[in-house]
Amino acid sequence: MENNNLIEKKQKKKIYTIGRVGFASVIWGPLAWVYLISKNFDFFWKITYAKNTLIYGISSSLLLLTFFVMLPEVIWNKIPNNIVPIVIVSAISAFMSAYQNTLITSHLNEGWGKQSGWKVTWIAILFWLLTFLYAMLVYIIVYEVLQLDFLV
Repeated sequence: MENNNLIEKKQKKKIYTIGRVGFASVIWGPLAWVYLISKNFDFFWKITYAKNTLIYGISSSLLLLTFFVMLPEVIWNKIPNNIVPIVIVSAISAFMSAYQNTLITSHLNEGWGKQSGWKVTWIAILFWLLTFLYAMLVYIIVYEVLQLDFLV
């Protein structure tokens, strides 16, 4: 009976792999990876890491997004389109490899499941919408309310 409970628990509790987190961040934006990595830390009972990931990840993502929205178009056009996603995925991969890779590998080897790609996609879409609304808010404040045209 106890073995059946463990099997049921393993089927219900699933973790996010590096590939799925990378996919979510590249396609749907940086806030998705912050949430997914934080949920992995919750799964591994590293509550302090989960909270710090949320605090520092969301703060740094919003600061970077604000910076990119305010970046003059002349400079933005000089940056190749594929640089930003490559940097984001590299940073996520390095972070997850350092803090979660061995835990993820051991849990997958023990029979714990991976979170479905569809769930990752829906979570990522939600965070993309939040990111988009934040970017629009920054744009409106900077260009319409404060009328800082020197950034263009």
